[in-house]
Amino acid sequence: MFVLFLTLNLSCSAFADGPVIGVKKRVAVADFTIRQNNVINGPESEEFARTATEKIINAFAALKRFTILDRTVVGRLQQEKQVQMLGFKTANVKADLGAVAKADIYCTGEVQNVSVSKQFDKQGQFLGYDGDVELQIKIYDLSTGSLIFSSSVRGGTEIGGGLFSVFKLYQDTPSKAIFKSLNNAEKRIREVVGEAFPMEGKIVEILGRDEGKESFLISLGSDLGFKNGSSLIVMEVSQIVVDGVSYPRQKQIGGLEISQIEPDGTFSEAKPTDNSGQIIIKKQEAGYKIVLRSRK
Repeated sequence: MFVLFLTLNLSCSAFADGPVIGVKKRVAVADFTIRQNNVINGPESEEFARTATEKIINAFAALKRFTILDRTVVGRLQQEKQVQMLGFKTANVKADLGAVAKADIYCTGEVQNVSVSKQFDKQGQFLGYDGDVELQIKIYDLSTGSLIFSSSVRGGTEIGGGLFSVFKLYQDTPSKAIFKSLNNAEKRIREVVGEAFPMEGKIVEILGRDEGKESFLISLGSDLGFKNGSSLIVMEVSQIVVDGVSYPRQKQIGGLEISQIEPDGTFSEAKPTDNSGQIIIKKQEAGYKIVLRSRK
């Protein structure tokens, strides 16, 4: 099994309350496995698994928060054979992988379904092969060995409108059909990775206080993939005690839009997208815990 290691420069809601500047999360991305099927096998199956793995790595890279680390840690993981403890069996596995590989998060995947069918027009003329693939992606917190995210992703040789789209998307071989289906799943794979790691930031400074002209300096910048016009949700985070048990509560109190990216890549200026500016200022100055979260 081949594993790539990446560092994650963000705060994930599953791990922290907000970003700590300079702290990086490290992610190990393992090769996909493929369930037994009647469509691909041998070298082609290995190539398909590598391609699926690359889609995951590209999804992490697209977030602009990762750096590939030295691969020498891969051998240490393989020697310990602790990665296999995670597999696809349980949502709560105790494994000291973080100490072994110096990684914080482990991402693994499986190709669960690969199918191909022949397609014909109304006159019985062969149009080509239609493919369909289904992937399962699982992400673990290595400090606890617990599953923090799991999602299925499907891809197919989707048929658009019109005769031209039919001939364009159907493939002339089964192999091309399933690889086309995998390529079509890439957009959803990127969305899934983004959902697994929603970005969170904080208000660093109040820049404008006048009603209707409120503005804030925030700890989310271009290094994390933000740009002018990026939209954020403003959340008030608190704890509520019910019958002696404390429960976390997250309440949306407004929205912000980035108006100016700072050149350092770490900070940005943002303005309210609604009439919540004064509420945000009052909550911030009163010491309430305010978290900024990227919209999905």
